[in-house]
Amino acid sequence: MPLKWNSSGYSANLWNLCSEVTYLPAQSISLLWSLRHAVTRNQHQLFPQIETDVADLQRALGTILKDATQVCQILTSKSDAQLRAISQAYQHRYHKSLDKALEDKFSGHMEKALRLLVARANNRAASDAEQLEETMKGIGTKDTLLIQRLVRAHWDQRHLAQVRTEFLKIRKEGLVKRIDGETSGDYRKLLIAIAQ
Repeated sequence: MPLKWNSSGYSANLWNLCSEVTYLPAQSISLLWSLRHAVTRNQHQLFPQIETDVADLQRALGTILKDATQVCQILTSKSDAQLRAISQAYQHRYHKSLDKALEDKFSGHMEKALRLLVARANNRAASDAEQLEETMKGIGTKDTLLIQRLVRAHWDQRHLAQVRTEFLKIRKEGLVKRIDGETSGDYRKLLIAIAQ
C-alpha cells in the first residue's frame, strides 16, 4: 500500500502497515514507529523549504535572464522525493510543469541533464524506458548506451518489470520486441535475455 502525503500526514497508518509485515522483528517495528514520529515532527520544516525552493527556482528561471547556477544548485542538491515535491508544488503554484519551464529556459546538454534529473525523480521507470527508446530511435542503434541502460535496469528485476510496462505505454510495443527488431545474432539473444 503506497503512502500518500496530505496536509495532515500520510494517508496510511505506518504502525498498522509495519505490524502486518510478519518478518520484521519487534525492535525494527518500534524503530520505524519512532522514525515516523520524527518525520511527523519535522514535516513542517521540510515543506516550507519546498515552497522556498519553488520560489527560488522561479526567480532563478526569471523572465528574460536565468541564473543557471542557482537552478543547478537547487535541483542537484535534492533527493528524488524532494524533487517530486518541488515539481508538484511548481506545477500547482505556476500552472506550468517544471519540465516545461526547464525546456523553455535551457538548451543543449544543460536542458537534457536538468530535465532528465526531474524526470527520473518523478517516474524513474518511465524515464528509463524513454532513455532506452532513445538508444534505438532513428537510423542505427546506439549500442553502448543501449547496453549500459539495459544492464542498469536489469540489476533490479522489479524495476526492470516497471520499465517494460512503461516502455509498452510509450512505444505501444514491448521492449523485447523492439530490441528484437533493432539487433541481430548473438548480440540480440544476449540483450533479449537481459531484458526479460
